[in-house]
Amino acid sequence: MHIQDALNIIKRITYKPDWYLEVRRSDAYRELLVVRIKFFAQCSVTGNKEIQVCSQHLLDPEVIPTEDALLRRLSQFYLQAEHHECAEFFKLDGVPPFDPHRGLAR
Repeated sequence: MHIQDALNIIKRITYKPDWYLEVRRSDAYRELLVVRIKFFAQCSVTGNKEIQVCSQHLLDPEVIPTEDALLRRLSQFYLQAEHHECAEFFKLDGVPPFDPHRGLAR
């Protein structure tokens, strides 16, 4: 898939309210896209509502053959972000046993 075709598809994607994809061309490799998942939500550390940048991925549109394959890849990025959030907020006795920032806490 050409990079412009991928960008045209990506700009049409929506997810939950206040969640979005931020996409730009890679500075180092112009044929690659940098895709970041951002959303406005409560921070698991401060408790404040703020912009969260949960994940960043490199995407090479040239190795993605179809729109369906691109959509599947992007949905995987969202699932990884959701998994990250779950690991931050899932707690045992007030402690996240799977804190994604520190690894296994037990």
